[in-house]
Amino acid sequence: MHRILTYALWSSVALGAIALMLIAGYAAGNRAGHSGWEPFTALFLFIPIALLGAGSCLKRQKCAGVARASVCAVAIGLGGIALIVTLDRTNRLVEYERWLNRGMPC
Repeated sequence: MHRILTYALWSSVALGAIALMLIAGYAAGNRAGHSGWEPFTALFLFIPIALLGAGSCLKRQKCAGVARASVCAVAIGLGGIALIVTLDRTNRLVEYERWLNRGMPC
């Protein structure tokens, strides 16, 4: 059982890290500050990763060898959430309709 959990954790960490890099790269290359893509949809990836990591942290005494993977999963999940919220709060990457509602120029 712990091998499956460890594999799932490392797979989710890899997927989350790739998503973090892609989102950060897209935000860095986007000069306009707005996008047709809703960045908050990425939370459907990062929240489960953080919850999976936190849940496996609680099970680390029963399943040896998952501690490092679970801490990495929590870090990637929380880092992704923080990135999305920061990009929105700083108006660095905002969905276009929200951009217009905030009174930003076209």
